[in-house]
Amino acid sequence: SISSEYSHVIVRDVQTPRGPGLEVTTPNRGTSLTLGVRSLLALTAVEDTYVFSTWFETPFGPEDTALEGPL
Repeated sequence: SISSEYSHVIVRDVQTPRGPGLEVTTPNRGTSLTLGVRSLLALTAVEDTYVFSTWFETPFGPEDTALEGPL
């Protein structure tokens, strides 16, 4: 379990059809994400971590503008 003033997630190891992975669950939102070994390796290989900041600008999907909200 990982918590901050903004979020709470539960991380656990799982077995996927392709091998071991991690499941990240957000209980308050009712969403989860499973990352396999290949995905985790790709995430750790990112050299410019600024790319993650751009992903989090629109965490719920594409928007017309960052301030405008969902389409």
